[in-house]
Amino acid sequence: MPDRSEDALIALRQILKATEANVKSLARHSGLTASQLMVLQILRGRGPTLAGDLATAIDLRQATVSVLLDKLQERGLVERRRSEEDRR
Repeated sequence: MPDRSEDALIALRQILKATEANVKSLARHSGLTASQLMVLQILRGRGPTLAGDLATAIDLRQATVSVLLDKLQERGLVERRRSEEDRR
């Protein structure tokens, strides 16, 4: 009888394999990555949001989120505006 840790590792591998297949299918059908879709879902729920807050919400670095937002903006899926209060 296999031990429980071996069963757990097999189950994790199956979950990862299924997740990877779903991500590839999602990208093929939508033309968007899973991370881009997560950003869009958060924006849909929250409305205008700072890039730093998005990064925190999806556990990515702010620089990565900025790249994601650039790509979404190029496709016309998001509109970015500079804050009038932030003078950087």
